[in-house]
Amino acid sequence: MKKDSSKKIAAICEIAFFVTCFSSSVNAIEFNLSEGWKGDVGLQLQTFLADIEDNVSGESSTRVISGFDPSKLTIGVTAPEYEGVTLSGNFQIAQAINGAKETGDNTFNRANGGQFQVRIAQLSVAGDFGTFKFGRGWGIFGASSMLHNSSGLPGVGRSAPIDAYGGSAGRIDYGYYFPDFHAGVQYESPSFSGLSFRVGVSDPIDVKDRSDQNSNTDTVVTRAEDLRLEAEVNYKSEIFDAWFSVVDASTEGEEKQSGFDVGSELRLGPAAITAAFSDGEGIKCCVPSTDELRQWYVEADVTFGKTTYGVSYGENEISDANDVDISDGELTVLFVHYQLTPQMTVIGEWNNETVSPANGGDDTTDRDTLALGVNWQF
Repeated sequence: MKKDSSKKIAAICEIAFFVTCFSSSVNAIEFNLSEGWKGDVGLQLQTFLADIEDNVSGESSTRVISGFDPSKLTIGVTAPEYEGVTLSGNFQIAQAINGAKETGDNTFNRANGGQFQVRIAQLSVAGDFGTFKFGRGWGIFGASSMLHNSSGLPGVGRSAPIDAYGGSAGRIDYGYYFPDFHAGVQYESPSFSGLSFRVGVSDPIDVKDRSDQNSNTDTVVTRAEDLRLEAEVNYKSEIFDAWFSVVDASTEGEEKQSGFDVGSELRLGPAAITAAFSDGEGIKCCVPSTDELRQWYVEADVTFGKTTYGVSYGENEISDANDVDISDGELTVLFVHYQLTPQMTVIGEWNNETVSPANGGDDTTDRDTLALGVNWQF
């Protein structure tokens, strides 16, 4: 894999990376509307000063960027309960703060690196039977591995090329698949002594043959036929979480869209240890391709008072449609989170991403990022 191709791939993926985050603000403000209706609003503002060193090209740049969980506004409305059923709607928009360097500050023009996106427009129907969700929301597969990643939320993680636009990518492709936001229908069960499950179908996504990035041949697109199926089993307790999720979809050809994701987190007093592993094909971020991606990460963090210290490490291995190894990568993250106020976190982070061709040779990616930022959320 050549250096230039590696940069192009990363730049394409960056378009989707910035949208990854919580489905709603953690500390949303609730208020009463008329006749028993309730509303809630959440706002997050995030900024990082990042020094990015590309050790392959020898170039460097200091940027002001969004991190993994960009600035966003979430609005929700809940109707009065009716015969044991509660209806609610959730709508969320996000805006990364930085454009591509070659387009200047033109971040609101989508053609020139604009970042504005409606991510969630979803109706929920809840009762003793569980919760059904209809509309656009984020996926099930890989979501728990992402949400348990303390370094990525609310930090930086995997950086974009030094001149690209948008936020960073957390541990996408270095520990978990990108859940992404899809049009679909989902069901979540009630909790049975900590055990629950989710299942959903979403709009199908075509598969592109991208196994040979340096080929001059046309990209082959295989049409997806049916809805994409995702499911997860989840266990939660005071000190231990565990999860297992799967994804599966069919195409008109022999290409597959399938994978599994498994992980757990153990919390002992102020410390936590998290580990996750996933394997899949036809679903690599950001455009589903025939490549197979195996990945894992391990993370440990400890909190003293208002400060959390942590280290996170993960690897991946990418193979083409013929199961021939393409590349191996690793991402190391050291992070410090300081809770300055109940709503504001100050974040310091260093990370390194390295990608090497499976057949040997020089690294195609070797990027160091040193970041300092703030995340304000209510």
